[in-house]
Amino acid sequence: MLDGCLKGVALYMKRLIAVLCAALMLLAAGAASAAVPVTTYRVGYTPTPGFFTRAQDGSCHGSGYAYLEELSLYAGCRFDYVELPLGQEFDRLRAGEVDILVGGSGTPFSDLLYSHHDIARPALELSLSDNAQRDLADTPRIAYFAKIHTEQALRASLARFFPDGDYTLVPFQSLPAMDDAAATGEVDAITNDAFHPHPGTQPAGRLRLLASHLTYAPGNAALCEQLDRAIDEMLTVTPNLRPLLEQQTGRDRAPLFLTPEEKAYLAAHNHFTALASPQQMPYSYFDGGRHRGIIHDVIAQIERDLGITFEVRETPTDTAMFEQLANGEATSWSSSISTSAGRASTASTSRTPISLRPTSSSAAAGSPSRTPRASRRSAAAMSHGSTSSRSIPPSRFPISTRTPSASRP
Repeated sequence: MLDGCLKGVALYMKRLIAVLCAALMLLAAGAASAAVPVTTYRVGYTPTPGFFTRAQDGSCHGSGYAYLEELSLYAGCRFDYVELPLGQEFDRLRAGEVDILVGGSGTPFSDLLYSHHDIARPALELSLSDNAQRDLADTPRIAYFAKIHTEQALRASLARFFPDGDYTLVPFQSLPAMDDAAATGEVDAITNDAFHPHPGTQPAGRLRLLASHLTYAPGNAALCEQLDRAIDEMLTVTPNLRPLLEQQTGRDRAPLFLTPEEKAYLAAHNHFTALASPQQMPYSYFDGGRHRGIIHDVIAQIERDLGITFEVRETPTDTAMFEQLANGEATSWSSSISTSAGRASTASTSRTPISLRPTSSSAAAGSPSRTPRASRRSAAAMSHGSTSSRSIPPSRFPISTRTPSASRP
């Protein structure tokens, strides 16, 4: 019996020693891996709400930041983020102050290297100066930042709005100088990417989409290839990563820009009565006497955007709805329809001082659009029951879905 006990103890000790040896080997391997330094790359950025910003506590936020942090896991590196002045970011990259530039867009520079995946798709906007001496329909002087955009590319984008070329392009080598020219009325409009709105201007239309890539200095070809391989692997795992991050982080939305006429109208008319088509789930229906559905959500967004209120009433039939509208018992109605292009929108009444319809394809091609700036976020239409024939002046340009804030971030 004693021999059996001794054998058991010996077996236990052997197993314990084996476990301890294995643990020591794991600890040694961990220490060795911890001793290997992780490469850190300097990433330059310009503050862009919703895409890349740094809070007062030093933490970074935005879809661009989240994209890079995800990329660092696949690339096995770290990123150190360096804020750069807008308009100087490419020069700072060339000077070696940063290894990578994020958020740059425009005509690619022949001396720089670019990732083969875009990290964002900002729009190139045409923005009218608050102190413009000429209207966009009266041979405007349009400023552009010549370090990023070329005259040839801009003329190609402007052709659908100015088919006769009735405008003058004014190049600038400095963004502050371009801002000063817009403020003094030296130019009537500017072109800028939607990421970077300029003070004293308001968007008049979108020219085209730009591609924003990770940008590298000429001597960083190896780094560009390394991160491109990591991006390939990352997007193989999550192909829709960029739009997913944009949806999660969101874009900071600035207040809607309203013309003086629109502001005056809404100051005099801030409550509207709407008639809803009966039982059109999931678009518009009533549940327990409360309006529900997609159109309800659209109306709620309009209320938040414009600071107005809606009372939505249910009607038994479409015929009754039109009769009540004709009798002046309501100020608007909504009904889900499909356009010839297959896009869902809502029909509108003929009396529409503020139209909330999507811009038509003909307007996008440069024909006059009667969709004012106050209404680009929804697909419904409002009409007030007043006998006044006053209406919002039409716009020549399709309105963008984003309005910049009063100052550039």
